[in-house]
Amino acid sequence: MPAGQIDASLTRNLEGDRAIVAGVEIDGDDEPIAYHVHRTPPDAPFNLLGETVRIPADEVLHIFDRQHPGQIRGLTWLHPALAKLSDFDAASDAMLMSLKTQALFAGFIIDLNGGTGGFDGNESGGAVNLALEPGGMRFLPAGTDIKFAQPGGGLSQLAEFLKIQLLDFAAARGLPYEMLTGDLSETNYSSARFSALQFRRRAEMLQKTLIEGQFLRPLWRRFIGWKALTGDLPADAAASPDYKVTFTPPGWPTIDPLKETNADIRALESGLKSRAEIIAARGRDPDEVAREIEADHIPARQEVIQ
Repeated sequence: MPAGQIDASLTRNLEGDRAIVAGVEIDGDDEPIAYHVHRTPPDAPFNLLGETVRIPADEVLHIFDRQHPGQIRGLTWLHPALAKLSDFDAASDAMLMSLKTQALFAGFIIDLNGGTGGFDGNESGGAVNLALEPGGMRFLPAGTDIKFAQPGGGLSQLAEFLKIQLLDFAAARGLPYEMLTGDLSETNYSSARFSALQFRRRAEMLQKTLIEGQFLRPLWRRFIGWKALTGDLPADAAASPDYKVTFTPPGWPTIDPLKETNADIRALESGLKSRAEIIAARGRDPDEVAREIEADHIPARQEVIQ
């Protein structure tokens, strides 16, 4: 369910030490014991958000990045950069309007004899038409002049300002600038590797704490318990080492495969890394890789025996 389906407007005290905070019911120790959830998502057509259903907390996996102790609900990952996004949107609109204005303007004709050159710029013969349009040329009335403001820096400074806004947004969101924009014009191997390692460190932390810690492991424990109740597994399967589970996230693409492979070989030879750790970092199961290597050697062995 989307997080917005929990009734964030529901906050009140209950009997005893219980309370409902933003749709989450907590006990005296501030531990969630139930969630008050709308029957339909908030963006569903013909949605009625009045009625909620109380769901016990042990039936719900509420996954969010906890920023401080006692936090009940998660925050959008964009909240550190919302102000910057607003500035970027306003600056982008201003740059677009400036480009449109420049595309409209062509020039003005001033009659040195003090007239309008016999043409007032309006085919109907009415007042002088000074409206701008693409490729337009306009006569100015006698005794008048017009000047356009020229903001300092022009479009080059505005483009640089937009880039700074994107840099600030990337920093606030914890993303490499190159990954956010796809701009690799000022990127070399060292800078790309440094930014990728910083992002990888945070992504791996989120994989462990959010995806694995708050979702996959609780789901696995519930599954093992259910299979034990149905008799398909022993009653102590959840605690048995025979049913120990390992979660392997997808591997990270290498920036320079030769350099990183040589580094792994040196780390393995020096005892700083294990073979299983290196294989798991590439998103593979070490046991599966061992079976594939063994299968590769079977035809060679059979040929030797023959």
